Amino acid sequence: MNKELYTKLKEDLAEAVRSKNIQKIEEIKKILNIPKEQEAYFSQGLTGYSSVDKVWLKHYKEGAEDFANNIPVNKTVWEVAESLLEKYSNINFIEYFGRNISRETFASYVEMWARAFRGVGIKKGDLIPIYTPATPEAFAMFFAANAIGAIPYYQKLAITKEALEKETKGAKFAVVFDSLWKNVKDVYEQDRFKNVFVISAADSMMFPLKQMTKFKSFIEESKNKNAIPKTNKFISTDKAKVIAKYYTGEYKVPFEKDRIAAITTSSGTTSSVVKGIMDTNEGILSSLACTINAETGYTEGKRTLTCFPPTASTSINCLQLLPTFTGGTIVFDPRVDMSIWYDQVMKNKPDITISTGPMWERFVQDLLKKEKETGKIQDLSWQDYFIMGGAGTTHNILNNLNSIVRERGAQRDFMVGYGFSEVFGVLSVAKYNGNYKESNNTKQVISVGIPLPGYTVGIFDENGKELPYGTGVRGELWIKAPSNMEGYFNKPKETATTVIDGWIHSGDLCEIDNEGYIYCYGRIKNSMTINNQKTYLFDIANDLRDHFGLHDIIIEKKKLEDGNLSLNMYFVQEPEKSMDTKELIFSIDDYLSKKNITIDGYKEFKNSLPIDPTTLKPKSRDKEGFIKYINDEKCDISYIEISNDIYQKSENLKAYIKK
Repeated sequence: MNKELYTKLKEDLAEAVRSKNIQKIEEIKKILNIPKEQEAYFSQGLTGYSSVDKVWLKHYKEGAEDFANNIPVNKTVWEVAESLLEKYSNINFIEYFGRNISRETFASYVEMWARAFRGVGIKKGDLIPIYTPATPEAFAMFFAANAIGAIPYYQKLAITKEALEKETKGAKFAVVFDSLWKNVKDVYEQDRFKNVFVISAADSMMFPLKQMTKFKSFIEESKNKNAIPKTNKFISTDKAKVIAKYYTGEYKVPFEKDRIAAITTSSGTTSSVVKGIMDTNEGILSSLACTINAETGYTEGKRTLTCFPPTASTSINCLQLLPTFTGGTIVFDPRVDMSIWYDQVMKNKPDITISTGPMWERFVQDLLKKEKETGKIQDLSWQDYFIMGGAGTTHNILNNLNSIVRERGAQRDFMVGYGFSEVFGVLSVAKYNGNYKESNNTKQVISVGIPLPGYTVGIFDENGKELPYGTGVRGELWIKAPSNMEGYFNKPKETATTVIDGWIHSGDLCEIDNEGYIYCYGRIKNSMTINNQKTYLFDIANDLRDHFGLHDIIIEKKKLEDGNLSLNMYFVQEPEKSMDTKELIFSIDDYLSKKNITIDGYKEFKNSLPIDPTTLKPKSRDKEGFIKYINDEKCDISYIEISNDIYQKSENLKAYIKK
C-alpha cells in the first residue's frame, strides 16, 4: 500500500472513532486488516495505533506537547544559552575539582575560544574534530564553534586510526586532550591539519599542580608516549588566549535554517561502525524543550554530575546542556572508571546522577563493601535523582537497587530512561513521583518509560505496517521527532536505511503497552535462525534467566573462521540460589537441547557482569574472544572459563575436565 495512503487511512480512522462513524470504521477496518484485539480501542475513541493515539500524553500536564514544540525562532543554540546564562547568573554554573566557575566566567571562556578559532582562520561550515573527555574547556568549545558557525564533531574515544581518518576528512583544524594524544597522533600530525588545539585537565583547575595528582597516570603517560611536538601547529590554551586577544573582529554568525550545528557519535550499542550524527540548531533546541517539559528533574539549582565524555548526544544533552538551559550546576569530573564511580558520587553528592545499569550495580556493591569495612550505614538522604540509561537491568536487580538506596534515605527510586542519539538525547523516561512505576511488571524486561511530549512513536512489522499497542505484540520502534537527526556524517547509505519518510528506524525490538510505556527487548539484529525460525538471543537469555533464577545473563553470537556461528554465554548466579557451576551448565545444555539450541561457550562472573560503560559490551574477552576453539579429529572442543578456572568441553563425552 502507498505510504501516503496508509498514513491518511490511519488519520481517517482516528476521526471516525472520535465521531463514532461506524460505517467509516468498518470500511477502514477491512482495508487495513485490523485485528480483533485492536478493535477494543474503538469504543474508547482510540485507534490502537500509538503513533495516532499518543496515550502517553495523559501522564503529562495539559498542553505539554504544544509547549515542547515551542522553541525560540531563528536562534542558534549559543544565542539561547547565552541569554539563559545571564538569566541564571546568580547560580554557580560549574564545579571542577574545588573551583566554582560562574556563568559569566564561562561565557567569557566561550568568547575566548570563539575568537581563538576565528584568529587561526576557522570559518562558518568548517569541521572541528574534538577528541576529549568531559571538561569545562571542551564544553565551552561546543558553544564557541556554534557561535562562529563551525561544526564541532566530538570523536568517539575508542575510535580506530582508520575510522578517524574517514571521520575527519576535509578538516583542517582539530582539538585534542593532551593525555590522549597518542591515540590520534598518527592522524592529527598529518600536514592537512593546519592547527591542533591542545587542552588539559588542568586548564580550569584552581590549583593545577596539586589537583593533577588525581591524574597521575595521565601525566606519566604524557611524559613517555604523549609528547606533543612543540611547533606552532599545536596551540595550548594559554596560546589560544593570546590569539583571541588579538582577534578584534566580529565572531558571531547569524542563525541559518537547517545548518548543521554539531556532530556527535552514536553510542556504539547499535553498531561497531562509527557514525557521526548531524544535528541542527532547531533539532538540538527541540530535544531540550521536549526533555524539560517531561519534568525529568532538571530545575533551577540542581547539580548534575558529569563524567561521561561528550561524544554521544545523550551525554552532552543530559549532562551538560540540560543543566545549562534550566539554571542548574554542572559537576565536571572527566574520569570514567567503575572502580572510582562510588567515590565520585558520594563525594560530590549531586542532585542528578546518570549512568548505566552496570555502573549503578557497581555503585551499590561498593556502598555495601564500604559499610562492611566501616561498620557504618551510608547516608543517601541527599539523593534526588538517580537515573539509569544505556545498558538497562532486570526487574530483580532494579528492585534490589531501589530497596538498598531507599533504606539509606534516598528520596526516590531509580528513574529509568531510554536515550537515543539519533534524536539528540532522551527518547523516553519513567514518569513517577518517587516509587518506580511501570504499567506491567510481568514483562521479561523493565519498562524504559513513556515517550517525551512532542515525540511520535510506533511499533512496526518488517513490511512497515504499524502494530497495535497494548496487545503484547512486538515490532521495530520507529520515531518521528522535531529533533530527528539530519543524517549520518558522510554515510548516505546508512542514513537512507535509518531515516525513511521522516521516521527514524531504531533497530530495537520493542513493545508498547496500553499506558504508552515502552519495553525494549534488544537489537533486532541480535538474532539467528534456529529450527527455521528467527530467534532473538535476548529471548533465549531471558528464558534462561527466569527458568534457572540467574541474576544476569548475556548471550552473544560469534562468527568462527569457517563462517559458522557459535553462541557464547556470560552469566551471574543469584548468591542465595547459587548451584555448582558445572551442574548448572549441564542443566542448561539439557534444557536447550530440547529446543535444538546449543551454547558453545560459557563464562561465569561473580556479583555482576563487567560491561564497559561506553561500549556496553563485556570487557573480559581475550584477544581471540573469550572462547578459544581448537580443531579435533574426533570432536569439536571449546574451553569454558568458570571463576578463572578453564574447563574443556567435549561434545562426544559431555564432560568437563579441569585444565
